[in-house]
Amino acid sequence: MARQERKAVAVGALDVEAGRRVERAAGERMRLTWSCLAVAAGVAATGVAGAAVLVWWALVFHPAHEQLWMVPVGLVLLGTPLVAWLSLFASGACRRLGSLRAVQDQVPPPLAAER
Repeated sequence: MARQERKAVAVGALDVEAGRRVERAAGERMRLTWSCLAVAAGVAATGVAGAAVLVWWALVFHPAHEQLWMVPVGLVLLGTPLVAWLSLFASGACRRLGSLRAVQDQVPPPLAAER
């Protein structure tokens, strides 16, 4: 009878440990989601900076044809995020990383006790 009680405690301990692993896996997925959002925000901020440089040049320096270096810099800053967004997010890189992480975090089945 005492052995059965110990087994129940051991199974309960395994359940608690499995619960902790599931919580950690959920935390990792949340971090992965936040990292993808941070990348998206950085890409968007770079594009906005490029647009701002072009607008600033058009309003202030274009009539006098001065500071022409601002045009290619603004175009590069504006175009790079578009290419990065297409290559990363349209290909589903964040989703693939999330699915790989989920496979790695799966809890293995409990081992059968020896008799």
